[in-house]
Formats: sequence, structure tokens, C-alpha cells
Amino acid sequence: MDGVELEILWSNLIGIVTERAKALQRIAFSPVVREAGDLACALFDRRGRMVAQANTGTPGHINSLAIAGAHLVRIFANNLKPGDVVTTNDPWLSAGHFFDITVLTPIFDGDRILAYIGSTIHHTDIGGYGIGAGARDVHEEGLWIPPLKLYNAGEPCPVLHAVIKSNVRTPDAVFGDLAAQVSSGRAASERLIGMCRRYGLPDIEQNLKLDAPLAQRVALKYRLDHLNADSTEAYIKHRLRLAGAARMPFTPGAVESVHRFSSGTPRVINTLCDNALFEGYVARVPMIDEQMIERVARDLALDGSPPAGALASPAPRSDHVAVPVASTAAPIAEIADWPTFVAGMKLSGIALQLAAQTELKAFAGNELVLAVPEASRHLTDKAYADKLKAALDEAFGRRMRLRFEVGGAATASLAVVEKRERAEAQSKTEAAFRDDPFVQDLLARFDARIKPDSIKPVS
Repeated sequence: MDGVELEILWSNLIGIVTERAKALQRIAFSPVVREAGDLACALFDRRGRMVAQANTGTPGHINSLAIAGAHLVRIFANNLKPGDVVTTNDPWLSAGHFFDITVLTPIFDGDRILAYIGSTIHHTDIGGYGIGAGARDVHEEGLWIPPLKLYNAGEPCPVLHAVIKSNVRTPDAVFGDLAAQVSSGRAASERLIGMCRRYGLPDIEQNLKLDAPLAQRVALKYRLDHLNADSTEAYIKHRLRLAGAARMPFTPGAVESVHRFSSGTPRVINTLCDNALFEGYVARVPMIDEQMIERVARDLALDGSPPAGALASPAPRSDHVAVPVASTAAPIAEIADWPTFVAGMKLSGIALQLAAQTELKAFAGNELVLAVPEASRHLTDKAYADKLKAALDEAFGRRMRLRFEVGGAATASLAVVEKRERAEAQSKTEAAFRDDPFVQDLLARFDARIKPDSIKPVS
């Protein structure tokens, strides 16, 4: 087979899976699939390796589909027959949340598997919380579908169909989208069987063997080394350029924070930047600064703190001895000269700004009281203060407490501030819960049984 014929063969593979994606987009019920193209279609070889993907779809779905396809092929190995269709929305095996359902169809020629055709699309309803990303727990989001057969020998699996139908608000739309995934897969199967017969190929792996570079690309897994600070900035700019950004929305301090929290790992850089851009859009800020990155990193538990709702770590045993951290500052038995002490801590960024504008008022035990001018009140925000506190912890070799006097009034310690912030957030959550139209409707219909004061959101 010469290069021209090989290129025609490869183009046929791309054409088959792209046609399948276009058909799926046309016949899907979900507007987010029809209008926004929130889908992915791909072709897999007999070992579950993605070998061709459609030229339409979202990168997030394409990448997760590659992983989901490999899992489904492994789980159902030697347990498939013609007419079977398997599915899952397991967030640890596929796209990350329940709304994205993956459907995989084995392509048989007689009793022999040629390949697999798979798709992932965003369904508008999966039960649970409803439309949106407001669920606070994976189980609250909706119906969890483990890897199961959606069709068995061409017949719908009645138990799974009944479970899905009973757990979604719009079963007709959900099953319309699932039918679109299944039917477009069957159409692609016919096309692929015809192509393999036309070229005398026993399966897709034979196609890979004809193209050594392609076989190498599919078979090998590449591991990216961690990026340094300069490469991190270049990587962020490259992603922005591909997305069509007209300017750099991250400040230098924000880029530095992204590198620090991600340790130069590309996937974590993506997560930090994408979440920060979303937060910046919601807040209508012109630039993403260091404070925004730190807040996002804290929400994602990238700053070393446990995620919200996580159980606290057990207390250390009494026979454990704490080892003091080496001090980076001058001797700290007494802080006679606060500016000199600050200079010895080698601070930078926000922590340096805060420390430079404060005056030491009191120092006893593990607590420092710092005076802050009224004009610099914003620097006492917890996100800024935590930076200074971390540097003080390192300098003293133990955990320190900070209090600030702003305009003559001492602020509460950071622990008290945290507790107050949690209480305020809980109060806002309860208010939003009670104002929800669905809850109000329940209260109106069952007022004799349900009282507003008895309703508490799930923690």
C-alpha cells in the first residue's frame, strides 16, 4: 500500500467518525449538543486505544472519552456480543460529572470485533440537583450509572432503562439523546465494516501497522516534565493565543502564583487558570491578580489545606516531637526593629506589601499585633494575611497568630475571622435555599408538615 492509498484510508477513518459526530449533533434532543456542540466522538481499536476522533467537539470531552473508552473495553473484555452497547457516567472513569454520559458500541464483523465507536455528550438532565453546577456533593448531582450494558444483543436492558427513566425529570429527552448516541454509532459501524472489507483489513490495528509513525503515536504515552516559571508563563500565553485572547489577562504576580500552586504541572495550570478566568468574569474584574489565584487555589485545596467538608487529620501521637523549622530571619527572642525583621524574612509580593505598611504594636508568645493604616485596610484580607502568617510561621519555627489594628481598632484573630466567614456563608446558603422557588412551592403545598425554620441545607 503506497502513501496515497494510506492517506485515503486514514481520511476514511476521520470521515467515518466525523460523520457520526455530525449525525449525533443533528438528531440529539439536548440544545447544548445541537447548538453548542458539547460532544465528542471517537474510534477505538480492539485494545481500547483511541485511533481517530471527529473534527468537531470539545477538548474536555475528547480527552475524557479516550480514558472512558479504555476503561469500558477493559471492563467488558470477552463479555460482548453483536448488538451490545455499554455506557457509564462514572466521574472517576469518564468525564468528571454525571451529566456527561459515555456510550460505547463494539463493531462486529460476524463474531469478530473490528473496533469500537464511542461518544460522550452533555445531557441536560440527570436527576439530582438539576440544571447547573450547584451540587455540593457528587451524590447530590444526580444518577450515578456504573459501567453497564444499555443494550444486550440489540434489545434494551429493561432494568437500566427503568432506573434511568425513574430518576430523571425529562425521560423523553434523556432517552432521545441516548438513542441518538446509539443510532449514530450503528451507522458508523456499517461504514467501518464496509471500509475494512474494501481494503481487506481484519481490524483497525492492521491499519495502524501500515503506518509506523501513527502506530507509535497511539501506542506510546508521553510524560511531560514540570514546567519552570518562564515555561509556565509561555504555556499560559500559548493557551490564551489558541483561545483567541486579545490580551494577557493575568498579572505577573498571578502567573507566579499559578506556577507556585501548580508546581509547573500543565493539567493543574489549566485548572487554575480556567477557574480563575471564570471567577474573574463573574466578578467583572479587568485583570486576574495574585489574590484571585490564591482564592481559587484555596477552593481547589491546592494550597495544602483540606478541601471544604473534608475530615480533619487525626491529632499527632504524644510521642511525636515537633522539629523546629530553620529560621530565615534574625534572632527572634525580641523583635526590636520590625522593618529589619521583615527584611530578614525575604518576603515578596502581597506579603511584603502588607508587612511594609504595618507597625509592630505587641509581641507576646505566639501572637503578634500589627497596626495597619486605614488606607491599607484591604491588605488585611485573609488571603493576604495568610501569606504573611506563613512567612512568620517559618521564621519562628512554630504556628503564629496575627491580629491587626486598623485605624486604632484591633481585628479579631485569623481563626475568629475564619469562623465568622463560615457562619456568614452558612447564613447566606440557608437564605438562598429558602428563597429557592422549588422549596417555596414545597412549603406552600406542605405547609402543615414543613416549616421554614426546620429546613437546613445538606452540609
